[in-house]
Amino acid sequence: MTELLIASEMKGTLRNPLVCMTLLGWHLIASYLVGWAQPDVKLCEKLIVPLSRDYPNGAIALFLKARLYLVKGDIENAIYFYGRSIEVQNVYKQFHHVCYWELLFAYSYLRKWDKAANHAKKLLDESKWSRCCYTYMLAMLIDADKGVPKREETVRYLLEKVPKLRLRIAGKSIPVEKFCEKKVLRYHRQGRLLFTHYEFMYFWNGFTILENNRELIKPILEDIEAIWKEEQSDDKDDYGLYLLLKGVSHRNLGELLDAEWCFLKILEIERFLTDYSYVTPNACFELAQTRKGMGRNDEVRPLLEKALSYRGYSLETKLHFRIHAAMENLENK
Repeated sequence: MTELLIASEMKGTLRNPLVCMTLLGWHLIASYLVGWAQPDVKLCEKLIVPLSRDYPNGAIALFLKARLYLVKGDIENAIYFYGRSIEVQNVYKQFHHVCYWELLFAYSYLRKWDKAANHAKKLLDESKWSRCCYTYMLAMLIDADKGVPKREETVRYLLEKVPKLRLRIAGKSIPVEKFCEKKVLRYHRQGRLLFTHYEFMYFWNGFTILENNRELIKPILEDIEAIWKEEQSDDKDDYGLYLLLKGVSHRNLGELLDAEWCFLKILEIERFLTDYSYVTPNACFELAQTRKGMGRNDEVRPLLEKALSYRGYSLETKLHFRIHAAMENLENK
């Protein structure tokens, strides 16, 4: 990393733009994939300037600029530059698909479910990565938009396709596809999708990104509360997921006591969580982050170790990345 930073200062060299893109890729994308999610925004703002100047119509430069705006919480500008990245080239369609994925989440942060669903449909029509995942995402986004005609029939039709679209690579299932199928099986038992759009947003670092724009978190929290008030489910799994999303929202708003109450409540009902067993380890991790925010640092590592001790739940590897990154961060400090 030190060598990359030195090379990024070598203006006018062949390696400079490559190094800048590598550093931006790490801070803005890879750091979220491995659970670190602590980009050096000031460094990124510095690195993007020469790239934007030298390659004003470069698809990668525009994409990275969009991603920087997204990470900073400026969603509208992010959407604009993702669109520009798509417009400037038509050779590598796969790069369009990456932009569609980003736009899907960007519109979800704004709760513009119709536009998010439009990009999910584009991915389903054009991308071959995971038709199972794209179909599930399209269904949950249509379900989130209460104004869609024949919404329930469309959602049911799409979800019935999901199990048939699962792929196996060397005999192994793709974890996110397995997660989608489990959600569909629960839908068939319960007859509804509850909080699935916010749940997916959580697992793909959406709430982490929105920490930089609290004005977007407030309406999301209000929507979560309104959905729960309307549903009033007696199901403990539904209640656990509601508490997790509510707690994360409170933590992002700096309301740490409210967040702590939500996560502790999840730990109280842990034994009743069957379909959503993944809620408990994620709540344990979020409680560790909340206690860290409270300055109770001596309680953070035991909670992270407890979260790490859970086994056999959905999307386990994604949480393990976050836990190990949090532990490494503690050691560095």
